[in-house]
Amino acid sequence: KETDMMSRTALGLRSMGLCDYFMAIGKPAKAFEVSKTYLEIRKNTGGSEKIDSGILSEHLQHLWLCVRSGIYEGFEEHIIKFKTLLDKVHNHQLFMLGYERWYNYSFIYYNHTGQFLKATEFTEREKTTMTIATDEFSMKAKIMLWYFTAYNNYVMKDLRAALKMTQKIMNTTNQEMEEFGFAKLLLLFIHYNLNNYELLHYQVRSFQRLMQKSDRLYRSEKILLDFFKTVSGADTKQTRQQQLEVLKKVVTSLFKTYYEKGFSFYFDLECWIESQLSNKDFAQVIAKDKQASTTAFKA
Repeated sequence: KETDMMSRTALGLRSMGLCDYFMAIGKPAKAFEVSKTYLEIRKNTGGSEKIDSGILSEHLQHLWLCVRSGIYEGFEEHIIKFKTLLDKVHNHQLFMLGYERWYNYSFIYYNHTGQFLKATEFTEREKTTMTIATDEFSMKAKIMLWYFTAYNNYVMKDLRAALKMTQKIMNTTNQEMEEFGFAKLLLLFIHYNLNNYELLHYQVRSFQRLMQKSDRLYRSEKILLDFFKTVSGADTKQTRQQQLEVLKKVVTSLFKTYYEKGFSFYFDLECWIESQLSNKDFAQVIAKDKQASTTAFKA
């Protein structure tokens, strides 16, 4: 086989290139299999016991691929293995680089898979370490963590905490970061839940100005803005149901496109719409949906 003749560096570069390619053309399952196969090859060939940046990077690449694609087969096993490797690292800078990613990927995983209480428990377990470590997180890592903390707060109905965290993001980062835009979107959902329709419509106009300045490309965002512009406190239950049905139809069609489906990395819009239509708890709808998706993937 061709891979038998390649060095570790060449294999790593080949895997990275193929993963980037398959993700770019909208085939995350292919990218996942390439990354998974590469780690299996590395495991079978053995090698030095020394934990260096290359070994950590190989595992981090796979973990990030899982998080970004939403394919979490074997993720918990990988995240535990990575932490075991990380705990053997004595270089402080290398440890912190690995720790910030391990922490964020674990937290995002729990939120993506509907395990919101586990996400909270995870942050409690790591509270002591994070008191020291968070100051050394990169700004990008901090903003991403803050966003998913706000998302977790929102799903768990702690709207006050979610509002506080979204404001923190918008006061700290610049408009070019993706998390800034999604924090503003999350703000719309918060005001919608609170029935603050005047503030909701004000924030819609503010987000529209942001879209014009930053040339944001998600069509889903425009559809959401159109929905939030039409809702009001005077809507009957039947009217709201019809508005949500229209939104669901458009979003379902849009999410057939891989790029638009990427919106779900930050907010599970399909589950949110379902929770609104069925009058069920958002967190429970997400958990049930992800459980069904995992079962289908294994089958």
